[in-house]
Amino acid sequence: MSLGHTVLVLVIYVLACARLTRLINGDTILDPIRVWILARARDDARKARSRQRWNMWVYFVECPWCVGWWVSLAAAYLPVHLIGWPWWALFPVALAGSHLIGVFAFAADTDEIEVTDQPA
Repeated sequence: MSLGHTVLVLVIYVLACARLTRLINGDTILDPIRVWILARARDDARKARSRQRWNMWVYFVECPWCVGWWVSLAAAYLPVHLIGWPWWALFPVALAGSHLIGVFAFAADTDEIEVTDQPA
C-alpha cells in the first residue's frame, strides 16, 4: 500500500469520526435525544444517584473530547484493516484520531456545547 493511500484512508477516517462526533454533540437532528437526556437529569422525582448518572450522560453529549474518543475507538478497526496494520495499531490510531477531533472542535468554536431545552 502506498503512502498516499495510507494518508487518504487516515484523513477520511478522522474527518468521518469528526462528523459523527459533531452529529452527536450539536446537530439539531439529534436535539430531541439530547433534550430527553437533559430532562432525565433534571427530573426531581428521580433519586439523586439516578440523576447523577443522567448528568454524566449530559456531560458526555456536550463534550467532543469524550464523544470523539469513543467514536474514534469504535471506528478505528476500519482504517487499520484497510491499511493492513496489525491489530495493536487500533489503540494509537484511535488516540490520534480523538485528539485531532478535540482540536478540530476547539478550532471550530464547538469545544464546549451546552445542552438546553430552550430553542436557540
